[in-house]
Amino acid sequence: MKFGIVLLWLVLLGSVGYGSKSDNIIVYVNSSKDVYVYGETVFLNASASSQQEIVNISIYVNNELANSSNGRYVNYSAVLSPGGYFYFANATDNVGWNGRSSDGTFNVVELPSTTPSDTTPPNVSISANKEKYSNNETVYLHVLANDSGSGIKVTQVFVNNELKCTNSSTYFVCKVGPYATVSNGTTISYSYFANATDNSGNSNTTYPKNFYVTGNSSCNDLGYPVSNGQCASNGTQSFICNCYSTGCALLKKCTDVCLCPSGFLCNSTNQVCYLPPGTLTCSDGTLYGQCSVTLPKYCANGILVDNCTECGCPTGYSCNATTNYCYAAYKPLCGNGLCEVGESATCCRDCGCSGGMLCNRTSDLCYTPPGPAVYIELSLTSPKKTTLSLSPGQIIRLVFELKDENKRLVNNATIIVYPTTEKYSSSFLGDGQYEVIYQARTNATTPFQSYTINIKAKRYIGSEEQFSQPISLSITLDRFLDIDFITPQQNQTLIESQPVEVKIKYPDGSPVLVGSFMMTVGNGTIPLSLSGETYRAFLNLTNESYGAKNITFIGRDNYNNTLNKILVIYYTYRVDYTIYFVALLAIAGGSSAAYFVYKWMKDLSKDYNALKKEKVYLETMNKRTHLEFFKRHIDENTFKKLVLEYQQKAADVDRIIAEMEKRHRWLKWL
Repeated sequence: MKFGIVLLWLVLLGSVGYGSKSDNIIVYVNSSKDVYVYGETVFLNASASSQQEIVNISIYVNNELANSSNGRYVNYSAVLSPGGYFYFANATDNVGWNGRSSDGTFNVVELPSTTPSDTTPPNVSISANKEKYSNNETVYLHVLANDSGSGIKVTQVFVNNELKCTNSSTYFVCKVGPYATVSNGTTISYSYFANATDNSGNSNTTYPKNFYVTGNSSCNDLGYPVSNGQCASNGTQSFICNCYSTGCALLKKCTDVCLCPSGFLCNSTNQVCYLPPGTLTCSDGTLYGQCSVTLPKYCANGILVDNCTECGCPTGYSCNATTNYCYAAYKPLCGNGLCEVGESATCCRDCGCSGGMLCNRTSDLCYTPPGPAVYIELSLTSPKKTTLSLSPGQIIRLVFELKDENKRLVNNATIIVYPTTEKYSSSFLGDGQYEVIYQARTNATTPFQSYTINIKAKRYIGSEEQFSQPISLSITLDRFLDIDFITPQQNQTLIESQPVEVKIKYPDGSPVLVGSFMMTVGNGTIPLSLSGETYRAFLNLTNESYGAKNITFIGRDNYNNTLNKILVIYYTYRVDYTIYFVALLAIAGGSSAAYFVYKWMKDLSKDYNALKKEKVYLETMNKRTHLEFFKRHIDENTFKKLVLEYQQKAADVDRIIAEMEKRHRWLKWL
């Protein structure tokens, strides 16, 4: 008896796994490779087996936990730095015993670079926004650096051999100064240049250029210069221009040379002009019948009125002789990329140069370089037309060809789109071909209008920039609005009438809050009313037949932008057992009831057949979409979108057909 108990105890002891850890848990781990190339993903897989349940298994790489799992299996993947690694796995069962695999090793090696070394120095140019400056005026130095090999590492700007700016961008503006001269009327020259270094250590330095700072020798009287020692007047006071070594200033002076304005007397003590007692003036002190200091105001019998014909306008404004109001005189802005009226001879940055001339960015004038004529000509190859109709935000691909004066293809240029606020990217395709990916504007606050963009090519000849004549593209945005279906949603199945809520929006997503919109269902039209930022109505399907329904949303906003969108729904019915009652009624009630049942079954079968035809149509359109994509008539994104749409609609139709056949089995006999 005792021997049996001891034997039973030994059997139970063995069944629960007591003993050495290695005898109870077997752990394996392996690597998919012994040697990985730097950049490749390292894969490790581990598994464990035991008479008991494995509750945890972990992988360690270089004695650090890499990954763990609450089960028998675990894997690890990562991109590791070059070097040697060892790994092992450890597992634990539900009674607390551990097991460890044997160690393994792998190496991550870095192959030597096969990229050819870059020995070509970068291109770099620098120019000031102008050549001559006045005292205490900031100087703007425009720097452009590019490198087709290893890329720009750093560009430095020096003024009089002193480092002023450091930047790694291909284009930046270095602001220096302001500078002051020793005395008024003298001019000091400053030398500046730029040095660019690429990532391969090649460097290039521009030829030194100069800008000049001249000391003031005059005062500023409301935008007009007044020479040293000369008089000025603001209508109520008299001044004299006095220049010192640090600058010039207008000082009050009403005796000797400078006299007070008409009607004023001079206080010789403080040199202030004043009006005699009882003199009639307007609210700002202007004498009756005189022009105010604030142009174009005129004192007319105690009232200040606009009279630019008599008093003139401030600097930068012009006079409307009919209304006597001043208006801002338009002055073309050189450097905005638009060749405007009056700029063709004064701004080569915007208008380019013809006849092989080059553009001097300092003076913005074209000049003829020594030697034979050199010029570049840009042409649009795709699309062929320069008038485009696009949807707001639409992306279009433009392809250009660039040639020189000998009709040879030019490969070292950059394509620029103006205004520079446009959204685009440009790239070189090879063999003189350049690509521009352009995104049309979006606008939700004003009517969608036509606009023009200018596209030019730019290259460097030495340190000088050369531009092609601009190509103008006229773009008209389609006047279409978009819609978000809140309830019901696209392809939703309805079993009864319900409210409709939609958000009508502009292409940029902002809501349309002013306009007239409606939806049509069958032959009926239902107006939409605005509630907050959404439009609402009630959809009544009581008189509609079962199956797919198109709800068309139409209308326009106050800018005449139009909406025309279709919502597809599927109208079905609730589960009820009225048919069984009607059938019994037909049996008991004779021909009248039988006719009623016949008519009901006929209408139901009509809806059923319509759904079957809809299914065939969707399957046909799905196949046709695949064919159009195979012929490359549509792109991949459009293909995926259409296929998904047809598949979803077909699934909804199948579901409705299955429901009808389940409730009315006799439909399968049709």
